[in-house]
Amino acid sequence: MATFVTLGADGEVIEAGSDRRFFTAAQRRAIIARDGDRCAAPWCDRPISWADAHHLIPVEQRGPTTVSNGAIPCDGHHMLLHEGHWRLQRLPDGRYVLHHRTTGRTIGPEEHPPGHNRPPPRPPPEPESSDGGDVTPGCDTALMSSGLPTGSSPT
Repeated sequence: MATFVTLGADGEVIEAGSDRRFFTAAQRRAIIARDGDRCAAPWCDRPISWADAHHLIPVEQRGPTTVSNGAIPCDGHHMLLHEGHWRLQRLPDGRYVLHHRTTGRTIGPEEHPPGHNRPPPRPPPEPESSDGGDVTPGCDTALMSSGLPTGSSPT
């Protein structure tokens, strides 16, 4: 943790405090609870298990290391935010947009509810049986309904 003191022209203390550059584990968990466990960039579904938290307002611009100033993009998007002239912004409803600083291009927001980085996954479809009975686990229902004996294939 770094301590800073801003002095005026006559040596008076204008501002004093301490900055943390990195987010704590508790802050990271709070960001994940708010945003979900996927990249904050719109339409990216990469998991953030190995990603670092990002300051929406950079530390160099006196952005605080707080949950409200944090997001967790995947490593690929994090690199674009630092080196590719992109800026990540959280909207009042909790969704994110990406802005390119030089071209003005905007990506996002997604149409998902705030507090959930992605809509819940749909359950896989239930296999259907042609005779209305139970499907035997491990059996290929298409092969069973083809009329071919089990173990043979059309050639």
